Amino acid sequence: MNSSLPPGEHDYLSILRAIDCGMYRFASLLTASGRCVPVIGVSEEQLQVIRRTAELHRLLIALCGSRVAGPRSWQRQLSPVLSRIPLQQIGRLGSVGIPSTGGICISKTTIKEYGSYSPQSSDLSLVLIDPCSRDFLQLEKDALGIEADLNALGFTFPVRVFASLGGRHFLSEADFVDFGVSLIKRDYNEGCQFSPNELAAAFRDIHAILGYAGQGE
Repeated sequence: MNSSLPPGEHDYLSILRAIDCGMYRFASLLTASGRCVPVIGVSEEQLQVIRRTAELHRLLIALCGSRVAGPRSWQRQLSPVLSRIPLQQIGRLGSVGIPSTGGICISKTTIKEYGSYSPQSSDLSLVLIDPCSRDFLQLEKDALGIEADLNALGFTFPVRVFASLGGRHFLSEADFVDFGVSLIKRDYNEGCQFSPNELAAAFRDIHAILGYAGQGE
């Protein structure tokens, strides 16, 4: 069984059916809400490396993106809270070691496999959460090393590591969820009628946490 997808674009539901038929063998984990999901294109051995990396660096690591929660078109079906997530994105956000890419329109409806150097490929985003409150410059240095080490594992897509997002860095999962809630609210242009608890629950369903010393998943 394969732990990677062939080149091209892949319908998420078709991937799930192929997993059930034994065509692929991907690692699985629990989202922060407790839902079991496959991590598309990631083997169990590679996921264990990410887990050990979190433990070694005394970090929580949030795994985000379509390879964890399905493309945004799929995420919209998980909760009415997520119905406003845009299905297109202009460019890719730069991580600690991979520069941003502008001027391209990226559809968020399929899992795309175009190689580790293509900005169109569906990536795996890892956000570092630092309960140890270390110096941020040190955290960025650690993030750069983590990103380089993980991208040397042979993934068919880029792994992007973030020490901060939107000018914020995170000391707890609650900090990260608060940031996610603010992103969902932005999609509603101040017209959101959902409660804070509903927003937080929806965001927890689209990321997973790996942690150290028994923390996280």
